[in-house]
Amino acid sequence: MARKLQAIVMSAVGTVLPCLLAGALVGVVFRPNFWIWTLGLAAISTPWMLMNRVHTRFYRGSLNGKSLIENVKYAYTSTDYYPKTSLFGSSWWNWYWGFFRRHF
Repeated sequence: MARKLQAIVMSAVGTVLPCLLAGALVGVVFRPNFWIWTLGLAAISTPWMLMNRVHTRFYRGSLNGKSLIENVKYAYTSTDYYPKTSLFGSSWWNWYWGFFRRHF
């Protein structure tokens, strides 16, 4: 149970913290609106991190016993649990496109 709790915390921190840091870097440039930029860019980039399944790879890496550096590399560079688009990622589309490219 303690390992799962650690994995959940690592997943949450590893997903949200980079989004906040990206917003903060822009917020430093525009100091009067620091929090607007920081929270705004974090709100925009967090769904993209979730759709890319970074939190899932952080969780799985923590459960598999990877060290912090290995887990960060795994979460941000691996293609495990990578989402596939519904149109171009499926085999029916490839068959359909190949059929029409050959016959018409």
